[in-house]
Amino acid sequence: MIECFLTNLYSIDVMAPFCIEMKKRGYECHMALDKLFWKLSYGEHFDIQKAIKKADEWGVKLNLRLNYEADIAVTQWRVDWALFGLYKNLKARMSYGVGLNKKTNFAENDFRFDLYFVNGNLEKDVLIKNGVDIERIIQIGSPKLKYQKINYFIQKTKPIITYLPTWDEFNCIDIAIQKLKLFRDKYDIYIKPHPLQSKEDLKKLSQFNLLSKNITLKSVVEFSDIIVGDLKSGVLCECLYFKDIPIFAFTQTKHLQFYYKSYKQFEDIITENKDINLNIRKDKIKLIDYCFSEDKVYNFKVTKISPTIENITELDILKQRLENTYKHKRGEE
Repeated sequence: MIECFLTNLYSIDVMAPFCIEMKKRGYECHMALDKLFWKLSYGEHFDIQKAIKKADEWGVKLNLRLNYEADIAVTQWRVDWALFGLYKNLKARMSYGVGLNKKTNFAENDFRFDLYFVNGNLEKDVLIKNGVDIERIIQIGSPKLKYQKINYFIQKTKPIITYLPTWDEFNCIDIAIQKLKLFRDKYDIYIKPHPLQSKEDLKKLSQFNLLSKNITLKSVVEFSDIIVGDLKSGVLCECLYFKDIPIFAFTQTKHLQFYYKSYKQFEDIITENKDINLNIRKDKIKLIDYCFSEDKVYNFKVTKISPTIENITELDILKQRLENTYKHKRGEE
């Protein structure tokens, strides 16, 4: 039995398709969240009722207590090992999406997991390079994209450019705004914000047509004629999963060194000092099969290496985590 431990509300749209895929392969698989500690685990923004609703929409079971006896516990992003360590058996890390930076996005190079569920050979090669044994890596393609539906349509009056910004210090929103303004006459310009986009960013981007964060990427690719995005974001590779669409990637010049050469699959890389030339249509390196490739057989028989917390009660865990939270607020180490 596989239990997917939610780390935030957004991970449902990755975990639920994973559960569907695992069930098709004969495994019992469901999602779970820690109701007892949820405010500490997920933050005040996490809404349990919304999580239940999203799970129902996917048709995937969501438990409100963790089953520490699960054969495999799967998580994403940064994990609280004081809680996740209560799982007694195999612990797995699942990729949120394909990134093009030189560092793996697997919990900041945290290699304490027994298994790694990745989208394909690109991420597998990164993990192997960082010392993870190949038998611990399972390529699952991208259930997140495989089971996506089109949930939004646009009646076109002009060709459409859609910008997909990221949310952190690698975003290129200021660069993109200046470049995209030049195409307003011939194109309708839409923005699909990142779920974690700041209010400040949204205010800047509101001069264009802002889309809901709930619109699927498959919908965006379907109605768009050109995609532009931040090079750091794995969403650009995901667009190509659906169809061969022209993609231009923004990056700050100072960050260009952090990316793989795989960005050559895009039309062009746009920096502060480089303009967009929409007439470019050069030969691209096709890496979609490399980014999204499945193993024919999933083998979970690996030696356990992940830590497990022994002889400790849930109350002890709660006290420990509350104290850590108070120390953090006081600025203590």
